[in-house]
This record gives sequence, C-alpha cells and structure tokens, in this order.
Amino acid sequence: DISEKRKIEEEKIRVEEEEKKKMEQQIQKERAKKLEEEKKMIEMKEIEEIRKLKKEEESRAEDPQMSPEEEQSIKALEIEEYEEMMKTEERINQLELSIASLDYELERFDIERMKDKTKKVMKRMSLVISDTRDDELDIILQRTTVNGFMENEVLWGKYLGKGTE
Repeated sequence: DISEKRKIEEEKIRVEEEEKKKMEQQIQKERAKKLEEEKKMIEMKEIEEIRKLKKEEESRAEDPQMSPEEEQSIKALEIEEYEEMMKTEERINQLELSIASLDYELERFDIERMKDKTKKVMKRMSLVISDTRDDELDIILQRTTVNGFMENEVLWGKYLGKGTE
C-alpha cells in the first residue's frame, strides 16, 4: 500500500516535471521566435535605410547642377553641424567627469562620516572599559553592554553595515 502510494507520488512528480520541461521548451521556442522576428525587423529597417541612402547618393550624382555657392553653403552647414556635435560631445564628457567626481566625493564623505561614528563609539567604549566617575555614567554605555557588543560579531557587523548605507 505504501509502495503504491510512493509510486503514484513519483509518477505525479515525473509528470509534473515533464509538463514543466514542456512549458520551458515552449517558452524558449517563443523567445527564439520573437528574437528572430525582431532580428528580421531590424534587418528590414537597415535595408530600407540603405536603399534611402543609395537613392540620395544617386540623386546627388544625377544632379551636379549645384552652383559653387550652394556647395559652399552645404559644406558650411556640415562643418557647423560637426562643430556643434563636437561641442555636445565635449559637454557630455565634462558632465560624465563631473558626475564621477561627485560620486567620488560622496563616497569619501560617507567614509569620513563612518570613521567619525566609529571613533565616537570607540571613545564611549573606552570610557566604559576604563574607570569612570558617577556623574559620567549617564552619557556612557554599561560595561556589560560594551563587552557583549564587542564580542558579538553579528551586532558589530550590523553596526558597520548600517553606517555604510
């Protein structure tokens, strides 16, 4: 009876695993099909773009009736566009550098803040460990608390993790 139940359960598990594999295969097929369709669409767009560029080249080649003034104005526009593009790229580079600099400064600030926090805790701990006067007891930690904190790696790790967030 137990053997039959076990066989039935194993059969159910096997059937479920087969169904799961079939679903995964179906999903993979659908993904592959979708990727293939996207690839075809991209290729079609690229082909269309190439056709447009060829037509533009042919029309330029067929239309050499452009006056020298027109050619000069077109070249001037192209040069102006190129210079504008170079300025934009330079500005982008400046912004990227500025962002990287700010990230670095923020990281340094966080590190310094964590160092200060650690120094304060260590000072409070050293006060507890050393002899203290009664009037100082309200601003420092209990000796058992400090000892427990220092011996417990989990608490120390939580403290360090909390300060870096």
